[in-house]
Amino acid sequence: MEFAEDALAVLRAHHWPGNLVEFNQVISRIIGATETRVITAAQLPLRLHDLKHWPSLANYLAGQEKEYIAKVLHASHGDKARAAKLLGVDVGRLG
Repeated sequence: MEFAEDALAVLRAHHWPGNLVEFNQVISRIIGATETRVITAAQLPLRLHDLKHWPSLANYLAGQEKEYIAKVLHASHGDKARAAKLLGVDVGRLG
């Protein structure tokens, strides 16, 4: 696992607000939730970002929705019809 430049910039710009154990827990959660080998700034807790870089509520919720849909699709082994039924949405919404 490695950190993307944007993630390193966020980490360098701010003092971690907790202790090392908390940092390790956050990083472990990110690693467990991602399928890539690179941690980006978007994956870091918002409390580390400058307020001017926080996404709008609509953008944040859209990102959360996209992640949740991906998790449900993965859990249903790519079966879009099953995932759509579980999510309570039209199958066309899943792409």
